[in-house]
Amino acid sequence: MKILSLSVFYPRSKEGEITGGVEARNFYINKYLNNQDVNFKVLALKQNNIQGEDYSFGAVLRMCLLGIRGMQVTFEAMRKDFDLIEGTNFATFIFAWVIGRLKNRPIVFWYPDVWLNQWKQNIGPLGIIGEIFERIVLVLPIDKYVTISKYVADKLVRAGIHKDKIKVIYCGVDIDLTRKIDTTRKVYDICAVSRLVSYKRVVDLVKAVEILKKTNPKIKVVIVGQGSEKEKLMNLSSSLGLQNNISFYSYISSHNELLKIIGSSRILCHPSIVEGFGITVIEAASLGVPSVISDIPVLREVTKDGEAGMFSEIKNPIDLASKISLLLNDKSLFHQKSDSALKLSKYYDWEVIAQETGKLYQSLLKI
Repeated sequence: MKILSLSVFYPRSKEGEITGGVEARNFYINKYLNNQDVNFKVLALKQNNIQGEDYSFGAVLRMCLLGIRGMQVTFEAMRKDFDLIEGTNFATFIFAWVIGRLKNRPIVFWYPDVWLNQWKQNIGPLGIIGEIFERIVLVLPIDKYVTISKYVADKLVRAGIHKDKIKVIYCGVDIDLTRKIDTTRKVYDICAVSRLVSYKRVVDLVKAVEILKKTNPKIKVVIVGQGSEKEKLMNLSSSLGLQNNISFYSYISSHNELLKIIGSSRILCHPSIVEGFGITVIEAASLGVPSVISDIPVLREVTKDGEAGMFSEIKNPIDLASKISLLLNDKSLFHQKSDSALKLSKYYDWEVIAQETGKLYQSLLKI
């Protein structure tokens, strides 16, 4: 069975320069699904990371350049021998569809989230472009949608996709890798790993740290990520007198190093209000690091109603600070949530998820 996957970015190193859910999925499916019976090939539109791109007119120009690169990838793909093709995000869906139709092969869209009627709310005025594009994508005839949560699957159904066309396969974590991470030395009280854009609500964490500092002047927080909100968040941190409390890291050399940072933190904070899965929460769980997360449906689903930590009201820094304080200061609760997080993460093993993906594709090919 030969699978061709189109992606915007694919990690180049063996360690995996992974900075987002799409990259993680592509990397680990390739790692665990490739064997003597399966050839999983990824064609990437870019050879460097695009995480942290803002949504300015410059970003639109870069997306146009991606379109040109997409056409090059299309011609390259047409020369390849494959049995099934998948697109893994909005920038690749149409290219995957065109290639699949021209070569008469099954087409799969690995669909991380549905943003219909939310594009402008999430990214501003230029979201109208995404809104139009997604409406086009969702009327293309394909063989299967693979979603990363039941929450996303339900959104696809509401968008008009028949439930029989949808398969839920969760994202995962590299259990073998996280077992090797030293989590005994805690450097940070809190870490956040996120794209620094408005809907990730990292601003709520910064405001919560100001509250927490009143009772814990030496509280240490690390924020890892890039995005259009970074300068704003750094300025806010400075204006609140948190320069000695909050550190910002834009670039981490490898996924392994990122996991070390998470493992060296007592808790993970993830106040995002827009998610398709929330892979960082599960990665933290696999390290025994409990989370304080926003109370949104998908995070309730993925954490099995909070087994990995505690929920906070959305857009509420005061409640966020309260939940963080409770988890940091109640040792019994902390250890309970840490143990539960480790148990939860075992449901999300990339090796198992890769095999599930392979079985789905075999069924589509009737192998």
